[in-house]
Amino acid sequence: MCPCFVIVEVPGSKARIRYARIRQKSPVSTPMRTKANGSNIIVVGMHGLSFAPGAYDMFTRRYIMFMAVAVAALVALACSSGADEPSDSSNGSDSGTSRESGSRSEDSSGPGSDDSADSTSDAADTPTPQPEFSGYSLDLSEGDFWEYRWSYVDGACIRFSCSSDKDDGVFQVTLGGQREIEGVPVYALQVTGKSAVDISGENREFAPRWDYLGVDGDRLVVSNGSRLTTLFDAGTGKWAGSGYFTTRFNEKELVSAGTSSLSSGLEIAGWPGVAPGAWQYVGRSDSQSQCEIIAGERICPNEDTFSYTENEYYRAGIGPVAYQFRNSVSFDGMENTFSTTEWVALVASSLRGDAAAPTPTPVPPSPTPVPPPEPPDTSGLLPLFGPVDGNLRLDPRSRQIPDFSSGLSLDRAIVQVEFTNPDISGGRWSHGITFRQSEEEVFHAVYFTGIGDWGHFVRTGTLASEIDLDSGTVPNNRTSGAANVLTLVFDRTEGQLFLNDEFVADLDLSAPGALGPGDIRVMSGLLASDFLDGSQSAYSGFSVFPLR
Repeated sequence: MCPCFVIVEVPGSKARIRYARIRQKSPVSTPMRTKANGSNIIVVGMHGLSFAPGAYDMFTRRYIMFMAVAVAALVALACSSGADEPSDSSNGSDSGTSRESGSRSEDSSGPGSDDSADSTSDAADTPTPQPEFSGYSLDLSEGDFWEYRWSYVDGACIRFSCSSDKDDGVFQVTLGGQREIEGVPVYALQVTGKSAVDISGENREFAPRWDYLGVDGDRLVVSNGSRLTTLFDAGTGKWAGSGYFTTRFNEKELVSAGTSSLSSGLEIAGWPGVAPGAWQYVGRSDSQSQCEIIAGERICPNEDTFSYTENEYYRAGIGPVAYQFRNSVSFDGMENTFSTTEWVALVASSLRGDAAAPTPTPVPPSPTPVPPPEPPDTSGLLPLFGPVDGNLRLDPRSRQIPDFSSGLSLDRAIVQVEFTNPDISGGRWSHGITFRQSEEEVFHAVYFTGIGDWGHFVRTGTLASEIDLDSGTVPNNRTSGAANVLTLVFDRTEGQLFLNDEFVADLDLSAPGALGPGDIRVMSGLLASDFLDGSQSAYSGFSVFPLR
């Protein structure tokens, strides 16, 4: 601390020295001008010390002046030295913190303290980024296992004479010893059981193609020993295609995961041990048809068709749980058709490392059949629409799908209609119902064909948004002039489909973008592979009932 104040004024002299410096808020001695025997007063203030002579002769004035200058020089030197090297008292005063107690003083509430507090508060309030899908930071350990069941069907129809080869099996994937790859702990994958198709000429293996599996934050990672590959990125929901049960995904293509749930209408839903519920999936699909509906117009560029769908499914807290592959190719106007269907599904698992993997067992026998649902009873219900009879002309010159609208807008209802088969060879016809059609390309559709197939697909805004949700075969009446009664029940996210009073499947209606109310229509010739020969496709009893 160095408060100083020096003023020298000498009567009869032009010499004048003023030096002042304040280093704190404390008051210091202040100069005074007064009269004493007709002479000016010299005041030298240093920590409250002052000198004030009265009357002076020449010698005295020179002496006092010399002394004042000397004192001022000493004071200036001391203050200058104190500015370069602050004293402990100065540090204690500036810091705002008591040296004895360490408590904050009243003078410490300055901008610096506020900024520090705000910075700490902002850091505490910054939210932690959340993963796109939670529950995938698995705690893996040696001995964890997953048991999978699979099925394989390869079919061919040559000039409408059909045959198929089938195989199935069960295999286990168990975690072995641990090692690190790129700083991430991974575990060796040990596969036991039947994981390969045992059909002559077929070379299909369902066991994972990787040697190691691990977890890196929100990522499931795999490796063959040299580097890590992302299998499933729950943090972002996007990654380069890899695949667990398949090698068909393109590793240079970005894939995105979505969320759905296991539909009871899928084949694997009836397998013992397969758990229902939500899952995440990633997949791809493509198709080429004899005809395509583009902007409502039918374009028919070729005679060959193909379609395939491939999906891999994951579940929080478990990891890979299922795989699906469907492929169909037709040549010569549907005369020759080849198809492949593959399924893999988890039937048992343990991620605790406290239970040994079971010994591989044969495919378990089918469970005792549960009676299928009965078609809805509409007796006593007043229809909201119908019954209406009519014909749908299969006009080859038209580029519109022949349909008839109910004019309603519903998100839940019961629909019934009877179709009469047209006289078209090769079974190249289809009948169906579209519902929740709020826009041209926003609807669900169910259908059956002249060769005994059925399907369910959804569109959510564009032709490219079409997703095949389920499909299979049905024992429908296929001869020309025969009738088939199609019954549909839909309610919120679920539905049921019946054909000739026989249960076909449960329907998953949870697709975002097609949940709202919309029109209900009957259609014929709605598939691109259908042949339009100008004949009439009759329907009767088209009715819509309220769902109780």
